[in-house]
Amino acid sequence: YFVPVESGDAYSVRCIKGAGLLSSSSAKSSSSVQSSSSAKSSSSVVSSSSMTISSSSVGKVKDRAGNEYPVVQIGEQYWIAENLNYKTENSYCYDDQESNCELYGRLYTWEAAMTACPDGYRLPSQEDYSVLWNYANQMDGNSRPQDVLWVNGTWDARANNKTGFSAYPGGRWNGSYDQWGREALFWTSTEVNDNKYAHYLMMDDL
Repeated sequence: YFVPVESGDAYSVRCIKGAGLLSSSSAKSSSSVQSSSSAKSSSSVVSSSSMTISSSSVGKVKDRAGNEYPVVQIGEQYWIAENLNYKTENSYCYDDQESNCELYGRLYTWEAAMTACPDGYRLPSQEDYSVLWNYANQMDGNSRPQDVLWVNGTWDARANNKTGFSAYPGGRWNGSYDQWGREALFWTSTEVNDNKYAHYLMMDDL
């Protein structure tokens, strides 16, 4: 669910390709992957009465520092399938330990997050995440959406990462570090109250 918080807090960043919003009503694809890290696809496609729900690993992209990330297509959306780890001003590693950025990525203030994505990618809006959530909700017979978004083995045994999105529980900074290993918290580009607040997406094990 989406929560408005002060833009000076720090959360994880995922990036989506392109400048425009994509409609879930027209989104279709043809293959499925279990994990973005292995880039192995399966032949399973899960269909609803109104659309075909699927995902596929489609390559990699580099940030401006040369760090490389897998990219996964979910419907018509193209997502970077790891938390961003591009070092910029007003970004942090959890507990100020650089080693924590290697898997979980950096935590960014909203202003830093708005400009951190690689060329050709951008910070997703609340609507972008709603489209993703709608796809996830229709996989595995309308199971909990977070199960098909979480990286395998994260939180609990129900996580299966069938979208390839590979959500990691990177925690947050809001005066101190917390929620490490418990919540995946991602900035959106959606503004609230003239930039004092911005929405973020929270995924946990509830």
